[in-house]
Amino acid sequence: MKKILSIIPMLLIALSASSQAIPGENFSKIDYADIKAKVIESPVHVRELINKLCAEDEPADMKMEDKIQAFYGQSYISNDGEEYFVFQMREALRKGDKEAALKSTDDILHINKLNLNALLTRANLIQQMMGDSAVSAKYSQKDVDHLNSVAKRVCEIIYSTGDGSAAYPYYVTKSNDEYDFINFYLKITDIKGAPQQIGNRDIFHLGTQSDLYKKNVIYFNVSRVQELEKDLQKQQNEIF
Repeated sequence: MKKILSIIPMLLIALSASSQAIPGENFSKIDYADIKAKVIESPVHVRELINKLCAEDEPADMKMEDKIQAFYGQSYISNDGEEYFVFQMREALRKGDKEAALKSTDDILHINKLNLNALLTRANLIQQMMGDSAVSAKYSQKDVDHLNSVAKRVCEIIYSTGDGSAAYPYYVTKSNDEYDFINFYLKITDIKGAPQQIGNRDIFHLGTQSDLYKKNVIYFNVSRVQELEKDLQKQQNEIF
């Protein structure tokens, strides 16, 4: 009897500790200051991590913290330097010029190998143009699968940063990542209107749910997007 009584307090302590566990403690921590510092300290190492993440066969032993450094660190290496080609890609798509759009995706990925929108657009264009002899002679289904695989890896990194709630939003470095993440990864295409922005959060209202996401509202942390926008505005003010 004494033995049983001595166990009870231990169980109560364990339950108390469990109830006080910090929600979201299993999410990947995004510390932009630390990520930027590591890029400045060792850009070669960060580029090596990026190359590993983009490899045809992603290393099975690559830790999530290294994937975080690769994806979010890439933002500090390229600093949106590919955006001119992103504009060209979207203009080409608007005009229906698939060849020009495909060329632009190559230019984008040359600067930023982890540009999610360019990865998905390039995969989609190659898939559509496989009937063209010039394209089929240069690309194969293997190229499409690789591009989609890298895009999925990027989305898995974003997915690890939160649960889409206001308290634990998903971290993105580009506005378009929000749409690609919702459509491609979460498999949700019904987005109701434009996102609302409150502070450093973008809020989307969803018309449907999926196996990976069961809520009608999803939050994204866009602090890095805002930082890049401020830097661009500062550069423009200095020019003019």
